[in-house]
Amino acid sequence: MKKHLKKVVIAGTNHVAYDLVFAHTIQPVAEQMFLLESDEIDEKRIADMIYASSAINQVEVAVKTYKETKDADILVISATPERLEDESETDHLKKTIQMVRKIINQSMENGFNGIVIIATQPTEIFTHLVWKFSGLPKHRVIGLGTYAESLYFQQLLSAYFHISIHDVHGYLMGASGIDEKVPIWSRTSVGGVPVLSYATNEVHEFDQKVMSDILEDVLELSQLSKTANTGYSTASALLSLLQAIGSNAETVIPISYVHSWEELEDITLSVPAVVSSEGVRPFPEFTVSDIEKQELLTIATAIKEKLTLILKGKL
Repeated sequence: MKKHLKKVVIAGTNHVAYDLVFAHTIQPVAEQMFLLESDEIDEKRIADMIYASSAINQVEVAVKTYKETKDADILVISATPERLEDESETDHLKKTIQMVRKIINQSMENGFNGIVIIATQPTEIFTHLVWKFSGLPKHRVIGLGTYAESLYFQQLLSAYFHISIHDVHGYLMGASGIDEKVPIWSRTSVGGVPVLSYATNEVHEFDQKVMSDILEDVLELSQLSKTANTGYSTASALLSLLQAIGSNAETVIPISYVHSWEELEDITLSVPAVVSSEGVRPFPEFTVSDIEKQELLTIATAIKEKLTLILKGKL
């Protein structure tokens, strides 16, 4: 792939950050990819990846200071502090907010003016907070949202129907929580055919049970990525997102960004949007069924309420 991005910097020392760097060494998306310095950096792992990058594709991988953010095209944030055994979810969220705020402050102080991609969970919360902390335009602050789950959703449909994944179009919308992801069956298609029309097809036997099983498998993967100390699926989705930005693909991807949806203003629900080298722009032509809309409104309202508490210092 031709590399259109010059520099990508990553703030994070978790599996997602390391897995993204390694994926980049195999399939480069930028001329340079740097991890921002941290006391938590695994120096032996980085040394091994630097060797791998020089041996495979000769892309530059290194640990650098925040000065490198000045001319970076993209800042990826995957940073998450370790959660202590007796630490509550609220206390851990507060600690994560402090960490992300520090990353943004240091980056902006060094002149960063690119696109931010947020993989720190919950991405819908941190997408909004990064927009607030940074002062960057809404279209240049992007949360990974439900993209990783949507890719797996498409993969499962491809396997079930024995049709190339390139001919499968379908998304999950919503938020990070396991019970906050809504499969948009009403707009899912396989080979250009609405997937719901297969419900009456005796050959495929695509019924409610199959739909439930597919969703369950997707949610299991989502839960696994949060508990198994691996970052492969998230890193793969991040790499794909970087490729879309770098190549100015103008492709539709379900991501979180600050936008208006239905009657809600400045919400960060994960929805299909157009991704290009400029960042993200709305895709208003994508609509959902009334039932799906109600599910999503419930999720979006809960996000809005939680953000209000955070911004008022009550959480």
